[in-house]
Amino acid sequence: MSCRRAIRLGHRLAELTQANGDYDTLLGRHLFHAAVFSLVQEPKWLVGLEWDMLALARDLYCVKTLGVSSTALMYSMAQHTNNLMHQQPHLAQQPHLLAASLPPLPPLVV
Repeated sequence: MSCRRAIRLGHRLAELTQANGDYDTLLGRHLFHAAVFSLVQEPKWLVGLEWDMLALARDLYCVKTLGVSSTALMYSMAQHTNNLMHQQPHLAQQPHLLAASLPPLPPLVV
């Protein structure tokens, strides 16, 4: 299976299992960690897939932490509507905790 196809599969799994808490560990911890780790480490196989991997990490974070897809969130922000945030019965905290645990980047000297 190609990397691009695996990324598409990750997007699809996030969409299908949005409301199901059984997949939080798989998607919210393991897949999100792998996506962020690959973006930070920049392995050679990732060349040309950086934006796809970033979109996967964004989608996983939005779906599992905020309970809404990233495209719906951006559309809601563009329309200035706040009615998008539903009361989700179960939201995962693993993506948020992983993102918060990343070390800060030093300022870029130009």
